[in-house]
Order: sequence, then C-alpha cells, then structure tokens
Amino acid sequence: MPVTTRLLFVKPQHELASLLRKQLDHCTSVSVVVGFMSEMGVKLLAPPLMATPSKLRHLVVGSGSLGTFEACDRLIKAGANAGSVRVHLGFARKKHTGRSDRGMLHSKIYLMEMGNGTSSAFIGSNNLSENGLAGLNGEACVLLDGASASSQFADIRCHIAEAARQAVPYDPSMKAAYARWAGFRDASTGARKRLVVMAEVPGNGLPRPGEAIYFEIPRAIRFREIPTDVHLYLFDTLPVPPRWTFQELNRARRSWLARSVGLENDRGGVALRADWFIQSPASTLHRASGVVRPAPGLGMQQVRIEVKKEIPPHTFEYVVESKHDWRPVFDDEDSIPATEADRTLLKGLSLERKEVLSWYRVKGLEPNIPQSERPHAAAMRRMSPESGNYIVMLPGRKRRPTLFNEDNA
Repeated sequence: MPVTTRLLFVKPQHELASLLRKQLDHCTSVSVVVGFMSEMGVKLLAPPLMATPSKLRHLVVGSGSLGTFEACDRLIKAGANAGSVRVHLGFARKKHTGRSDRGMLHSKIYLMEMGNGTSSAFIGSNNLSENGLAGLNGEACVLLDGASASSQFADIRCHIAEAARQAVPYDPSMKAAYARWAGFRDASTGARKRLVVMAEVPGNGLPRPGEAIYFEIPRAIRFREIPTDVHLYLFDTLPVPPRWTFQELNRARRSWLARSVGLENDRGGVALRADWFIQSPASTLHRASGVVRPAPGLGMQQVRIEVKKEIPPHTFEYVVESKHDWRPVFDDEDSIPATEADRTLLKGLSLERKEVLSWYRVKGLEPNIPQSERPHAAAMRRMSPESGNYIVMLPGRKRRPTLFNEDNA
C-alpha cells in the first residue's frame, strides 16, 4: 500500500482540530511532538483523548505556560502513562554570546497508528494550541496516509523517538521551572500568598467558628510570610497525591476561611489553647481537649488558626509559583558543534573556545539560589503540594473561569 501525501488546506487559516479528533477516535495509539502546547489546545482534543488516554504513546512538548503543564497533569490523572509525557528543554550555549543562545524543539508531528496496518501523520506548522488547531493562525500541514511498515513512517517514528530521548521525563513539581525556562513568568500575577490547610476528618465532628486548630510548618518560613488569612479544606478522605487535591476541592466536606492567631518559634509552646490538632504527615484532624501539649519535630514551628466562616470550595484558585530563576544543567556528551555561520557572526566577540560556541543539550534545570537563601527555598519546596504535604503555601486568588470542567478533567 503506497503512502499518499497531500497538503491539507490551500487557505492557511483552516482548522485542524476536527480532523485530529476523528483520527484519535479510530487510532490505537498516538504520538505527538510539538514546540508549544497550550491548555486550550488540549481542550480542543479532549473528548477522544480523555476518553482513552492510554492511547498516548508519546507527548513531547518544547515549551508552555503553567497551564500547559497543568494540562499534562490532567492527562496523567485521566489515565495517560506518566512516562509517555516528556519536556524538551532544548540546546543552549554555556556562555552568553549576546545573540540567541538557546535552541528549542520546533517540530510539529501528530502520528496515529490505526491498528489495521496503516498509519496517518499530520506534519506541519500547527502547534497543539488554540491558534494552531482552530484555524486562527496561518498554517501549512501535510497529511501522510499509508502502510505502517513504509519507510516514511519508520523515519517519522525515528524522529519522535529521538525527540523523546533528548527530552526529560515530565516532573509535576517542576511546572513553574518549565514555564520560566520557556519565558512565561506571570503565573502568580495578581495572586497573594496563601496558607492552605487540607486535612482528613476521621469522625463525624467538625470545627465550628471560633475554634482553634494547631499544626506545624517548617521553621525557615519567616514570620512575616505567614498570611493572616488561612484557607481550610476538610475531607472525608484526602485525594492522593496532594497535588490532585486542588482539582477536587468540590469533594471537601467543609471549606473555611480562618485566621492565624498564634506562632511559636523554637518549639517554645509547651501548652497551647486549641480545640483541634492536625497530625502529620497524614494530615488528619483530631479533636483536642482545649489544650495541646505538642512535641514539634526538629526544624518545625507551631501555628494556631481560628476558624471564622464557611466559604464555597471553589472560591479560590491556586497557582504554582517560583520566585527564583533556574539555570540549565548540561549534558556534556550531547552537543551540536558551532556552524561556520555561527563563527562568522560571533567573530567580532573573540569567542573561539568550543564550550562557548557549541550547543549542549539541556538535561535538567536547577534553582539559581544564593547560598544564604537555600534553607528558606528548601522550606518553601516542602510547603508545596508536589512535596507530598497537605499544608502548603502558594499564591491564590479569586477563581477565574477554567478551560476544563469536571466532565473532561
């Protein structure tokens, strides 16, 4: 069976999403390599993709905003193999040259294996985004159809495999880092820092307004950083892992606005007034007799909050924040030599050393934090949902309309 090739649309502004959805409905597996992905791009393909997420063999993303990687979380939560999702951090020069010193993944390939000995591949300029798939951008796309065993599809699979090899496994705890590396820096714009407490209630009793709850947080969190307003969510059973909790706030048995009323450093509180206490690391809420006599762990400080009023569970949305920049970690064994064009353009800078001119694969990102700030940064990481904790500190703001709803989450 020969492979047929055709340019899909004469007019550059033409939507591609409906054709992709149709192929997704009938294929047995799909591999996607794109330079950019958006939350809305995944939304356009959500009906068939979320219905059978196990079809996703490869998803390699070159860049995206925080919403991009939250969409990755949703795909994995829906049932996609976490190992199939990878982030391509590109190649970069080790020294700044004054010119563009970073090269990103720019491929756009959608490969569908149909299960009947045939395959289809959409290859062109369409990113996995609303503009790219809905006909808003001017795009060019070629569709290949034919025998799966053909050399053309073998070459496409090799390209996808190499893109996946160069990429790093997606790590949900690095969402903010990926977005920053791609140049998206406004994830928490307009959001105030919130102390969010999520706990499981094993019995029938629940806190009432005016009652106090005791728990502990890392001592390195500065007093001035602890917000007065605290958000409290109580569950019959906490979602696992903690990062999914923010997508399932509607499951909360009660959600409260509380206020911080006490903080003790150096484990100084011997007997503290409290009606409830949260036992870590399970984050289970237990009733107290009115006084707690805690024995806080090393490096922890004591916090008490007072319950004020009930709020709807979806009043606020929370965003991952990274206050520091990230620096690349290079693979010294995987490089692209400088071209003659590079050498000519950079000749006036007197940069001749290989490590300056060559491009190296970025195999990871590490925080660019001064030594003096590292204990605090470690404490803030500990108070993030990706750390496995249910008492977290992160920006929150009044909820905006979301691109996903519970039906396709």
